[in-house]
Amino acid sequence: GRFHAIGVALSVDEPVVGVDPYLSRVFTVEDEVRRIVARRLDDLSRALDARDALVLLSIKPGQHAPRLARRVAAALRGAGLRVRVATFDDVDECKLRNLGSFDLIVNTACPRLVTDDRGLFPAPVINPGEIKYILAGELSTYKKADALNLSCEVCAWRR
Repeated sequence: GRFHAIGVALSVDEPVVGVDPYLSRVFTVEDEVRRIVARRLDDLSRALDARDALVLLSIKPGQHAPRLARRVAAALRGAGLRVRVATFDDVDECKLRNLGSFDLIVNTACPRLVTDDRGLFPAPVINPGEIKYILAGELSTYKKADALNLSCEVCAWRR
């Protein structure tokens, strides 16, 4: 379906064609990817001046990444941000709002939360692969593949 085609299209710089064998249909996801990238750049541009950040840590099997959450928090603190880490099983808007106000939320759980469930988040939300843009203070080198990147390597960046 579209879910996997969109994920692949975000990860590569080649045209992606999806196939629905049940409906005997072939489709492209270029429009969806363009909208996702526009939303990612909007979130990132609004987060460039962030001072308060929340790092989300999931307890779900396969998504529990405490080392990544610690590295993300350390990188953001190193750049002068105030950081809190919150642990969740299921992320929902009410739980996030109850934690207070944040200028930036960094997701270390399922990377598709920032692209598929953006409406859950009351502040700009990014994945760890996008932190380098916040720490560098500019978006001119943005790569769409970073939208789904949970790499720890970016946590080494310093402003």
